[in-house]
Amino acid sequence: APGASVDRIARSLSRLVDRLPASCRVHLVGHSLGGLVARYYVQELGGHTRVSQTISLGSPFGGTVLAHPFPFLVGRDLSHRSPLLARLRARAHEHDVPHTSFLGDGDLMVVPAESAVFPRGDVVVLQSCGHNTLLFHREAIARVVDRVRAVQETAKRERAAT
Repeated sequence: APGASVDRIARSLSRLVDRLPASCRVHLVGHSLGGLVARYYVQELGGHTRVSQTISLGSPFGGTVLAHPFPFLVGRDLSHRSPLLARLRARAHEHDVPHTSFLGDGDLMVVPAESAVFPRGDVVVLQSCGHNTLLFHREAIARVVDRVRAVQETAKRERAAT
């Protein structure tokens, strides 16, 4: 729904994941607000027990100056002064769920660009790539798939060793 908070969307995500078998671990890939939702679910709603990794594409973990004119929408969660974003950044290392931040150097929505970097994990900067282009960029897609496969292979090797 327009104006739905990160908390509300993350609780919906939690209900979806709860419908999966308990042994199932998921990889969460979120664009923009979706990356914030993924980390909120992991860090605030106990999702760390179900999530193998999170990947964000142009997610404003440090806020964006473009949110200020729209506090009545989800802008309250996207402001650089947002208590929710401050909490996500502060608790970034509390759970051992790896994260990769993807950002495009042409992103005009997440301003400043460094706001799209989560304080843990890897950072991938894609050249000549805008905010929505991250969703369709061939290199972004290939690198997201590579990240998912790498974590799956590591988990498979760990299971075989035990």
